[in-house]
Amino acid sequence: MNIGFNEILIGVLIVLFVVVYSLKIKYMISKNEASKNLETFLKNNYDNKLGYSDLTRFFNSATMNPNSFWARIYQKENPKVELILHFDAKDIITQSDVASDYPDGLSFHKQYLEKIEVVQTQDEIANKIKPLGVNLKWEYNLIYLELTKEYSEAQIFEKVSYFLDLFNAEDFNKLGYYHEATLVLSFVLESKPKLTLPIEQDNEVWLYKDLKLYEDIEEFKTFKSKLEKQFEDYLEINSSTHKLYDYYGSFIAQQNFNQVLFIQFTETKKTRKEIKERKKGVWLSPITGYIVSYLDIEKQQLKYINYVPTLNDVSRDDILDKEKIAFLKSF
Repeated sequence: MNIGFNEILIGVLIVLFVVVYSLKIKYMISKNEASKNLETFLKNNYDNKLGYSDLTRFFNSATMNPNSFWARIYQKENPKVELILHFDAKDIITQSDVASDYPDGLSFHKQYLEKIEVVQTQDEIANKIKPLGVNLKWEYNLIYLELTKEYSEAQIFEKVSYFLDLFNAEDFNKLGYYHEATLVLSFVLESKPKLTLPIEQDNEVWLYKDLKLYEDIEEFKTFKSKLEKQFEDYLEINSSTHKLYDYYGSFIAQQNFNQVLFIQFTETKKTRKEIKERKKGVWLSPITGYIVSYLDIEKQQLKYINYVPTLNDVSRDDILDKEKIAFLKSF
């Protein structure tokens, strides 16, 4: 059997890879040593004002550096001042700062100073809105507005508008929110579900959009599970050839947070043979219709339900825009 140039080249590269990697493994710093070196760096440059957690080896396939780590760094006095540091555990013990992995990126120290400024700005906004009965909590792409008392829907939107006025007055790029974010509204009464209010920029001004159910919590999963059972029972009687498809959306009436429009899409039931044949061809959305329902959250009642057949290339947002008009006319 003749061995070609490409096979020889691949073999040489594999050998070189093994040799280089073996040498690097030989001089690999342990996690305990990396921890000590990071502590030395923080002590020397920040007088132990910073702590760390989640120290993890970060194997960089580009540099093949086994001494690459990352850790979550936080200010001990104010843990909200938090950022991620990627570093070489062998070098960091002698460094006064750590350069960014990106050519135009900020060094660790510059990121730290910027984060202090961001947290100070967030605290200023939170302190201004707190007397209005709103506690603020900031997270990545989520801003929590916890209402400390019972308010009418109109009063709640006054507070939301005030928050957006404060938010628009700041450099939102520096705050870490780019073009869109989501407000999460929570209420004093536990019976009231958390709601989300997406916000987005329009000509550099932040505006709120439609109010929806907050989906990323166990309460929503429980609620949806009960609702799906009712939908399945409805389909069994009214359209037994269809089943639920995991594609849905909600809309809350701003005039009355208890009134909810919930859309659940459906697909036609298929045999195993049909499913197998479908996989061979070009993928098409299996959606064949949707269930439109009106709910009263406070009374835990399903007030209206109907099945609507539709084309499979339907957009969830287009359907919601269409159905919310009829929904708002219903009360």
